Amino acid sequence: MTIPAPKPGLVIRYGFVWEHEADAGHETASKSRPCAIVVATSMDENQLVVTVCPITHRPPDDSVGALALPIAVKQRLGLDAEESWIITHELNAFVWPGVDLEIVPTKPPAQRSFSYGLLPERLYLQLRDQVICHQRAGRLRIVNCTE
Repeated sequence: MTIPAPKPGLVIRYGFVWEHEADAGHETASKSRPCAIVVATSMDENQLVVTVCPITHRPPDDSVGALALPIAVKQRLGLDAEESWIITHELNAFVWPGVDLEIVPTKPPAQRSFSYGLLPERLYLQLRDQVICHQRAGRLRIVNCTE
């Protein structure tokens, strides 16, 4: 099984570390979850740093920091039918592919992959724009998982 190129909008399975977990000294996630790649940036000729937004079932405390994930998109990606949100103000950055990238557990063995698929372009652009807005407003929180 090959590791996909870290394309913006690609939804991967990743051990996302929330800010409160990192603040408590945790270096690994309590569980893995779908996450959407926001950007991949070259550190040098051998390393890419990927920044991801988590996808969660927990309703956001602040609607400005999340996008509802449409059920049709969830179905196309092979996610469950519960309501979910993409959190856009709390991100992780890590060296690709990293130790916390995981195989999607819900795919049949012949279709196993590290990714669920791509977000529709319009939804990805909304995600990107919200992340940029949070960055400009000083509300963006990034847990650096590159070390």
